[in-house]
Amino acid sequence: MEHPSERKVIDEQRTIYRSRRMPKPKSWGYPVLCDFGEARFAERKYAEYIMPEIYRAPEVILEMEWDYKVDTWNFGVMIWDLYEGKHLFDSRTDEDELSNIKHLSQIVAYLGPPPREFLEKDGSAFLFFDENGTLMDAEIPPLSFESEEENLGGRDQELFLDFMRSMLCWLPERRKTARELLEHPWMSQR
Repeated sequence: MEHPSERKVIDEQRTIYRSRRMPKPKSWGYPVLCDFGEARFAERKYAEYIMPEIYRAPEVILEMEWDYKVDTWNFGVMIWDLYEGKHLFDSRTDEDELSNIKHLSQIVAYLGPPPREFLEKDGSAFLFFDENGTLMDAEIPPLSFESEEENLGGRDQELFLDFMRSMLCWLPERRKTARELLEHPWMSQR
């Protein structure tokens, strides 16, 4: 075998193989809406985990109540991934385990600390943040939208990052609606 997976031999009959991450495709096809089994009615609020971890809004990570505004967050992260060709967030440790702290530290790096209004929505936020909005037990990585965006410059970059910030906000009620996003200057110049 040319590139075998890492493995751990348990005994003569059992071997555990480590999965490999799938490589990113060299070219992308058309986006497809799928996984309608996870669809929810917009009128209600929910509190369970949804969506792949790298696309989770802060309120989902913190197991707070959420509504359709998580889709705006999800759309923003997906647009970044497609446009930049790399993930905005990496919520996995070096041991390939999911880490909400790591994910939250990256969100703080991009957005700054959460406003008190966000923290007070649900007591679970205080498991991760102190009363001043400081993330506990984590270092904030040196990330910013400006340093990570690699495809644009000048006014185009400014509009794109404003578009991202209109979707990626701590407070869900401050995230733009689909109609407002369509009217954003970055979209209207496309």
